[in-house]
Formats: sequence, C-alpha cells, structure tokens
Amino acid sequence: MPFENRDKLIRDLTEHPFQRTLFAMDQEEAIGLAVCFLGYSTFYAQRLLNIHDLFVAADYRGQGVGLLLLQGVEDWARELGCCKVTLEVHGDNLRGQSVYQEFGFDGGRDKMSFWTKLLVDSC
Repeated sequence: MPFENRDKLIRDLTEHPFQRTLFAMDQEEAIGLAVCFLGYSTFYAQRLLNIHDLFVAADYRGQGVGLLLLQGVEDWARELGCCKVTLEVHGDNLRGQSVYQEFGFDGGRDKMSFWTKLLVDSC
C-alpha cells in the first residue's frame, strides 16, 4: 500500500461506525491485527462479525499470534450476540487456510463465490 494511503486508511477506519479492530501487541509494538466489520445475517436474523483482514508480522508467524487474534474476535462476536464469524481467504493462501481450519473454520456448507464489480480503478 502506498504510504500516503495509510493516513486515509486509519482515518476512514476510525470513522467507520461498524468497524472493530483488534491488535496483538508485544510490549509496545503492534505485531498483528484483525480488522473486522459488524454485519447482519438475513438468513439467521442475527448479527455477524466479518474478519476483513488478519495480519501477523513475519517475525511472529507460526507462534500462535493468529490463533490469539481469532480467539479475541470470537470472544468479541459472542459479546456482541453474533451468530457467526465470517472471513474470506484466497485459494492460494494455504498457510492462512491452515490457521483458520485449526481454529475451527471450514469452507461452509454452501460453497459461495464472491463476485466484485469495481467502481474505481484504484481498488
């Protein structure tokens, strides 16, 4: 991401009313984060929490930081009365898929394809 977009990202996320971000810290250093958005399942008529981004710094990968973030997200979702936690993962992100499966995620009962219509060239 270009550096100039970081300030906009932080500002926009801070102002977003349904955003929840969880940080993993080592002392004063952020070593991971989970950016989530509160949503709503019309199928279950209940809230849901979607993990939009999960990141762990390279030096801390493989040490359980991702699992701790996922547990924090699940705890949050339960506190908010959500019926489920959702996420999307690229098909070639085998390491991410492994972490999600270890935590209890699966591909779901119904295989879904997420389609996109870009509205601006910079997405």
